[in-house]
Amino acid sequence: MSTQGLPSGSNGGSDESLPSSEKKRKGSEVWGHMVKITKKVGDKDILEAATCNYCKKRLKASPDGNGTSALLRHLQKHCPKASLEAKQIGKGQQLLTLGTEGSPKPYSYNKEVCDFECVRMILEDELPFSHVEGRGFRRFCLSLNPKWKPMNRKGVWDLFHIEKTKIMSMISDNNLRVSITTDTWTSIQNINYMVLTGHFIDQDWNLHKRILNFTQIVSHKGDDIGRAVEECLNSRGIKKIFTITVDNASANDTAVGYMTKRMRSLNTLLLDGNYLHVRCCCHILNLVVQDGLTELNKVVVSIRNAIKFIKSSPLRLENFRKFAVLEGFDKTANVCMDVCTRWNSTYKMLDRGLKFSKVFDRMAEEHKPYSDWFFEKDKNGVYLREGPPVAEDWERAKAFVYFLKKFYDATLRLSAFKNPTSHIVFEEMVTIQVEIQKLMNDHNNPPLRRVQWQLQCYLSLINIGVLLRK
Repeated sequence: MSTQGLPSGSNGGSDESLPSSEKKRKGSEVWGHMVKITKKVGDKDILEAATCNYCKKRLKASPDGNGTSALLRHLQKHCPKASLEAKQIGKGQQLLTLGTEGSPKPYSYNKEVCDFECVRMILEDELPFSHVEGRGFRRFCLSLNPKWKPMNRKGVWDLFHIEKTKIMSMISDNNLRVSITTDTWTSIQNINYMVLTGHFIDQDWNLHKRILNFTQIVSHKGDDIGRAVEECLNSRGIKKIFTITVDNASANDTAVGYMTKRMRSLNTLLLDGNYLHVRCCCHILNLVVQDGLTELNKVVVSIRNAIKFIKSSPLRLENFRKFAVLEGFDKTANVCMDVCTRWNSTYKMLDRGLKFSKVFDRMAEEHKPYSDWFFEKDKNGVYLREGPPVAEDWERAKAFVYFLKKFYDATLRLSAFKNPTSHIVFEEMVTIQVEIQKLMNDHNNPPLRRVQWQLQCYLSLINIGVLLRK
């Protein structure tokens, strides 16, 4: 006697050894959820029983006396662990699943869709290709749908090339002009990487954003970046470039200069490539804000230290909430820490901290552990940390948070990738300039003065008048 584990839609044993009635049942969906058990009779394997994949119960399955009807009833009514798909076999009604917009839609198994979604998971969650070969992952997938045979790492790589070919065909067949953006960084293993992203509009006026390449580069020097971009575009047959958008760094200036020189020979640039180089407005706003925050460093550090004290232990957070209740706040009051290198998180920290400024002031007066923590000194008598924040700090932070809100909202609008943003850049920049000038008239604020000066310096790099005359 032998047992066989079978994939969906397959038949165990030899077709020649089975009666004609069994051959007619070859396509039964039941066998995607059962393991056939056969016995040797002479030189033939005769189907005798089946084992349920879910509850492991053994059932009679002789084609002469039982067939698949008993197996089907077991899956639909008696098996406590059967999947929803197994229970629906033979009912003539498709499973329903939620579509992308939340509305129900019929579900039908499609291996190509499953493979594609598996690859997308690997990419979006930044998992290694070998993840699909893990025993736990395979067991999990089989429990969801026994029909799907999990991919191996080569399958992930092959599907990547299929999608790559589709993108290349879409661009070349329709003779599309592509705008590209690029970014470079160094990993914790000290390896230099570059990602190249293409933005284009198809024949149906749909906006696309596609990663064209993700590769190692020799260094962050401009010529090396330019050569890497050139090699990527050549390998994908992309000849018509509209713009190249990069961060405001000298190496990127060199890289775009390299690309301009190489592509002029193809005679495909607009305006002879004079406006091929587009500076990333979000990066400019980031640099401007970071520079302004250095002028406000003492205030930011004081508030950050106050919040750090609160977040350092559950007991301190509990004491903070007790004082918050005394000031009329909810007993679940909380604050958030920032990531020092990300000004948007600093904005959220200051904005949240300002809401509880009275709570912090009261703690400085009445909560000795809080005040003592700030007044700790080293062996030379120097205070170990800035703070606690006082009324003047909160006032300066309040004015700056109002200004940061304008930058934060502008960054969100300009960083959208499902909609074009180039037409709103001028409006956003002018709005920010007007808001800064209003604040300058109401407050003598050195950080704002520095931000205004920096923004004017960056915007002077864009000669809009010449572009309009073209």
